[in-house]
Amino acid sequence: MKKILTSIIILVMMVLPIGVFAAGSVGVSPSSLEIEVGQTKKITITVSNVIGDVGITSSNTSVATVSKSSWDYLFTESEVEDGLTTKTYEITVTGVSEGTATITLNFDYASLDGGGDLTATKTVTVTVKRTSTNNNLASLKVDDDSVPDFSPSTTSYSVSTGNASVNITATPEDTNGARVSGTGRKNLNIGTNKYEIKVTAESGAVKTYILTITRIDNRSTNNNLASLKVDNASVPNFSPTKTIYTVETSNEVVNISATPEDTKATVASTNLGNKTLKYGTNKFEIKVTAENGGVKTYTLNINRIDNRSSNNNLATLTIDKGNIVFDKNKTSFEVKVDSNVEKVTISATTEDEKATIASGALGLKEIKYGSNKFEIKVTAENGNLKTYKLTIVRDDPRDTNNFLLELSTDNAKIPFNKNITSYSVNVENDIEKVLISATPESEKSTVSGTGEKKLKEGENRFEITVTAENQSVKIYTLTITRLKKGQVPEEYNYLKSLTIEGVDLEFDQSIVEYTLSLTDQDSLNFIYELEEGVLASIEGNENLKNGSVITLTVSKDTNSRKYTFNIVKEDVEEPPVTTSKKGGKSWIIFAIGGGLILLLLILLLLLKKKKSKEEEEVPETPTPDLGYDNMTYNVGNQANGYDPSQFNNVEPMNDNVNTNTTNNTGFISNDTNMNNQPNVNNGSEDIERFDNF
Repeated sequence: MKKILTSIIILVMMVLPIGVFAAGSVGVSPSSLEIEVGQTKKITITVSNVIGDVGITSSNTSVATVSKSSWDYLFTESEVEDGLTTKTYEITVTGVSEGTATITLNFDYASLDGGGDLTATKTVTVTVKRTSTNNNLASLKVDDDSVPDFSPSTTSYSVSTGNASVNITATPEDTNGARVSGTGRKNLNIGTNKYEIKVTAESGAVKTYILTITRIDNRSTNNNLASLKVDNASVPNFSPTKTIYTVETSNEVVNISATPEDTKATVASTNLGNKTLKYGTNKFEIKVTAENGGVKTYTLNINRIDNRSSNNNLATLTIDKGNIVFDKNKTSFEVKVDSNVEKVTISATTEDEKATIASGALGLKEIKYGSNKFEIKVTAENGNLKTYKLTIVRDDPRDTNNFLLELSTDNAKIPFNKNITSYSVNVENDIEKVLISATPESEKSTVSGTGEKKLKEGENRFEITVTAENQSVKIYTLTITRLKKGQVPEEYNYLKSLTIEGVDLEFDQSIVEYTLSLTDQDSLNFIYELEEGVLASIEGNENLKNGSVITLTVSKDTNSRKYTFNIVKEDVEEPPVTTSKKGGKSWIIFAIGGGLILLLLILLLLLKKKKSKEEEEVPETPTPDLGYDNMTYNVGNQANGYDPSQFNNVEPMNDNVNTNTTNNTGFISNDTNMNNQPNVNNGSEDIERFDNF
């Protein structure tokens, strides 16, 4: 080995100039260390300007072992050639069991300064310890007395004492390594006091013992009053156990005093001493606190008698330009004045001179047309308030008419009705503006919101405001929808007029829903007028009953409008039906009926015999031609029980009769519509009758 080292040194010295290296050295740290069993620690080797190796041994491998990483030489040839002069190495020591071991490091090296071969020995003393985990207490005491039934494994204890403070002491089983906290002198509150005594083992493991110390309360619990007085006079029927009292006085100020039964108790001074009373009930609470802190509350109600007047009536209420029929017990009055009265003076007096009238209620007041409301507030001496309300109505001769007579646009038809204030119309997409025109019904009214209006695509809402002479306002709302390109507006799909035979109907073409009250009608006859090119049809106009709905659809091209008629049928009283139990008296009715029928048959036989006898005596006369061949009838009568086939030689006057037709002015009663044909109304009775037929 030495030969190898010598060769390496010669080679290095040939490569590097002499005098470059300082004297070589080796070192080890630390010189001693402590570790736990199973723990590892490092020993550091530092070498400078040397090349060689080191041998490492443990004096007792059962206590500590030593190992190094994968290195053999302290310096390599390449490291020396690169100019490296100082280097550190680490070895690992592992604790195996408790005890002491010496780690020996034997260095065999040569100094790079040419000093020749050298050796060195370094030692490190290793002490291996096993850490204690014992965190038990050996004893726990309160004022030098052990807690009852102490055991290291029991962690919860309770003791009682009458002392205000105690001294807690605790001793650990491991006196060398364990630590105790939470002991010492402790001040106790009355009742329960909880303390935690913590034992920390050498290993760091913690055990907590809980000690509950109850301080016994020997303080007095007496929180009774011995006396309670108002103006040095005891409250009526005083008793320490009674806590509510009521007294009366006419004094404005009283003195309240109270004395506790126990001298260790205290009485709160808040409601003691001189107190100013308001009229009526004054409530005071007297709180008594016992030595132990318990509180009892005595309630003292002092009623100050109110001798003040409660009269808040008016004696008079007048105005200078009108007559008020005054009654003090009434609080609301209305008086009318002429239209030329612009100001009035309101005057009033109180019944009680101690009562007051709120300022500003009386005096000269301006009044406008119509209703003017005033309040006269009267306050009695005791503060009670009464409010009189006076309404002065000034006659208003101005015109109240705020209706429109007409509302129209230049590009859309409006089905105007002065009583309807909201309208919606559609215009085609190429209409970018409209001219809204409106005429008031009264010449004294003014209209705003008309004129030329720009339209955006979609809904455009406009308000036309009519202000009457008396300044009352009515607003008509017109929504004009400018349709998208390609959309067609729903125009002219209204009924121009509509009546229903036998029904009182106020028709408005813009109102599409009605309620009709009927009695016994099974169907209705609708008479209406349409715009040119408009068709109409009806559904639901048969077998009408309560809750039926008739729909009249008006359409032009693909646009349609439906008018609905909700049927309400009034109950029709039917004659009572007589029934009987187990036959009852019905046999009598049948007997009478049978007798009448028999009598009728006898009379018919007698008349027949008489007629036959007369025919034998009167000569036969020719029958004149009465011209029955052209008799007129209405086909609608078939629905009412008339059948023309029962009449000989009877023919209709018109071969084109249709029971379900309509034209622009006509009648319709059922569901089918045929344009440009005269309507025939089912239910009409136009048959020409002849007595001799």
